Amino acid sequence: RNIRQHYIFLIRLASIKNMLQKQYLENLVVANHIHLTKMQQLNTSFSESEMTTHIKHFALPEMMKPYGFLLENFRENSATLNDCIFTMMHHVAGDLVCPQALDIKPIPETIQQIVKQNVSLCDDWQDLIEYMMNYYRFKMKAEGRSSKGGSRKDNDSSTCSQTSKISQDKATQTSKLQKANSSISASSLKVAVG
Repeated sequence: RNIRQHYIFLIRLASIKNMLQKQYLENLVVANHIHLTKMQQLNTSFSESEMTTHIKHFALPEMMKPYGFLLENFRENSATLNDCIFTMMHHVAGDLVCPQALDIKPIPETIQQIVKQNVSLCDDWQDLIEYMMNYYRFKMKAEGRSSKGGSRKDNDSSTCSQTSKISQDKATQTSKLQKANSSISASSLKVAVG
């Protein structure tokens, strides 16, 4: 737990102090990723709720700033570094339903570059890119409507914390549904669909 807090502190400090030295941030991001992965693999007492609690610390724009800075160089990054970046972005935007934490420069611009350049990505990362592009489009449309009909303020951090609770509830419901549906055979699905 202390080591996890250490990574959170160092990443937050790097963001707040604008300490954007690439090698330092690469080391932090990769080390945090490896630590969490090893904790999941080796420690059966490291629960999913502990992982979610840790990831919630990253559901803030200030915590995603170093990830955005590193993502800008996605073409030059190692596959490991890109995997670490996309994994955290996936947890924040997808698992915690907090895409607004990724709505900071240079993340939207970099995601648009990835789409324009038709970069080959694994399915999970491609889904994340599509999800974020849809989020940005929806946000632009909403901003266009709100500028016509008055101003609208969002409290992004409270939205993230509220949606984190909702996403946990959805994850629990999905897990229960998957267990209930696991007895459905492929042939019964074909009959139902066909």
